[in-house]
Amino acid sequence: MRQRWVLGITLLSILAIAVLIGLWVLLVDKALNSKDYAALVLGHFPAIIGLPMAAIAAFVLVAYLKQKPGEGITFKALGIEFSGPSGEAILWVICFMSITLAIKLLW
Repeated sequence: MRQRWVLGITLLSILAIAVLIGLWVLLVDKALNSKDYAALVLGHFPAIIGLPMAAIAAFVLVAYLKQKPGEGITFKALGIEFSGPSGEAILWVICFMSITLAIKLLW
């Protein structure tokens, strides 16, 4: 039950961050009185907004999969066993790289 509550709060926080970033882009664009800033952000949206959001999404996924405090995620890949903090770190890297690849393929 607690995990759902934490996940809901985290997802709402991510949504709030995305809205604040969008407002910040608009306000800075108005303050500079040029369309160059907005064009730069929109032209490079996957790099400026997408990659940080991919990192946050990968963190949320790994944090949600962690089952008990004190125990880490354990899995085996390519004949190597990852457990504890190393398992979480490797899983985060795999999640981040797959989300990044999806952004690259779909954008």
